[in-house]
Amino acid sequence: MVYNIAVFGSCVSRDIFYSKINHNYKEYFNVVLSSQRGSIISLMQHPVEFRIEDIAILPESQVNNSRTRFIKEDLNKHFLKGLNNNIDLLIFDNYFEDRFGVLEIDNNQIITNNEWDLLETEFYNNLKIKNPLNMRTNKKDYFKLWRENVDLFFDYLDTHCPDTKIVLNEARVAYNVLKKDKTVESNKYYKKESKIRNKNIKRLDKYIIKNYDVNCLKFDNKTLVDENHIWGIGPVHYENKVYADRLHELIQISENNNLTFLDKLKNIFH
Repeated sequence: MVYNIAVFGSCVSRDIFYSKINHNYKEYFNVVLSSQRGSIISLMQHPVEFRIEDIAILPESQVNNSRTRFIKEDLNKHFLKGLNNNIDLLIFDNYFEDRFGVLEIDNNQIITNNEWDLLETEFYNNLKIKNPLNMRTNKKDYFKLWRENVDLFFDYLDTHCPDTKIVLNEARVAYNVLKKDKTVESNKYYKKESKIRNKNIKRLDKYIIKNYDVNCLKFDNKTLVDENHIWGIGPVHYENKVYADRLHELIQISENNNLTFLDKLKNIFH
């Protein structure tokens, strides 16, 4: 059986469903909805008006078109609109909550502070208010705002896709690097970053696990960064084995959730 899946978060979740990494994932999953480089805080706000020419990143290319799309989908709340009960599995992670945070802008609106892409747009240049809120400088306020919007997110899921299985990818920043010559070397910068970022992400994950019924993909502290990763070296660009293991775990979660009608009756009258 092929399961419909939605993915929200960073490449640690989306790359599980990338054919150049997991060649056979389409035998098990059909990605019907995805959103990258976004915050759940932003997702639960009202859509923000924009002109497409103001968010376009130029010159046009496959990469820049994707970057423009990330901004567009954050502003118009594309992912939230696409959620429905035909989605069997929803996987998300909290990496960008720590990496980006959010941006308070004109008219009391809140969007993801996507500093990789947003800052190159006329939309950003034309904003009068650009007040960043993140876990480095406003930790207490950020966690409060995030918690409120996570609660709204799960309420929305209960209403619009109550049968969807929710999976939290407890991804973390790694710092031991698998080199091209197959040796392993610790990256001092990644290690320093991991102490801060992983503590922040763990706090967010812990709140979700405590308050909601989610399946979890656990992070192994032995996870290696791959110097030969398809997107280049990065603290959340793991060795291919990680993505294969995650795919296998998700298949198991999906199959365990796929009870037959008789099985469901047995559970109801047990």
